[in-house]
Amino acid sequence: MHDNIFQIIANALLAAFGAMARQLNSMNKEPLKPAVFFSGCLIAAFMGVIIYFVADNFHLNGNLAYAFAGVSGWIGPRILDKIGHMIMKIVGIDLDELKEGKK
Repeated sequence: MHDNIFQIIANALLAAFGAMARQLNSMNKEPLKPAVFFSGCLIAAFMGVIIYFVADNFHLNGNLAYAFAGVSGWIGPRILDKIGHMIMKIVGIDLDELKEGKK
């Protein structure tokens, strides 16, 4: 049981590290806002936990799961946005209407 908790935490941290690297790499001359930084790390950590459960389900090697977790942290927010858009289309929510409603 303790090994699973360690692996879940390790995957979350590796994903968060991937998000930190992406955010620091994409910084312009503007300072990074703490709220953006921490929210990106939290989303990435969530993706790392998801990757752990997927890897565990398919009985992947722990090192491979860690690598996937880091990559998921790098691209995690974008993946979640794409999945959200796919679900909205399946459910029948028009994204253009939502965007127009904000204006």
